[in-house]
Amino acid sequence: MMSEMRGTEPSEFRFESSTGEHHKTPSPSSSHGNETRMHMDYPEPPSPRDPKGINDHVKVTFDEIIAEPESAYSYDQVWDVSKRTYKGTKSWCYRILSFCCAVPLAFFWGLYFGCLACVQIWCVVPCVKGYVINLHCYGKIWALFLSTFVDPCFESIGRMFSGIKFTARKETIA
Repeated sequence: MMSEMRGTEPSEFRFESSTGEHHKTPSPSSSHGNETRMHMDYPEPPSPRDPKGINDHVKVTFDEIIAEPESAYSYDQVWDVSKRTYKGTKSWCYRILSFCCAVPLAFFWGLYFGCLACVQIWCVVPCVKGYVINLHCYGKIWALFLSTFVDPCFESIGRMFSGIKFTARKETIA
């Protein structure tokens, strides 16, 4: 769960961890003289777990799912409770499912991509390289065949039609 950042004073931030504990982190800009007040014993806010945004399509907020037109508003309290219920249910459902599935699926995907890399490195690339080497030999034979049998035919046909000349005239019909 991402930490909530609430300002308590102009020079301090309060970070709420997933356990509900509050941690104060002084702003690096607050200083006494030339010293900067920075304490290393405070935890850093969590770093983003999807820095490249590969799962941006999964971010679904309450406002993207539920929308009331002006002609059909519920009570504000009902709307707020519904919004909190949605966020809490989605958050806890994800936590429970990831608790049950994350380690086995991480093991599976690690095994899968490890095997895939091994097959790619030790089987596919050497086979393709051998195929390319063999094709080089076949390519030389094919080029010899084309230059021996096909090129003379096309050269003869080209010489037959090289004497044809076209003249373009523009005539106007009156």
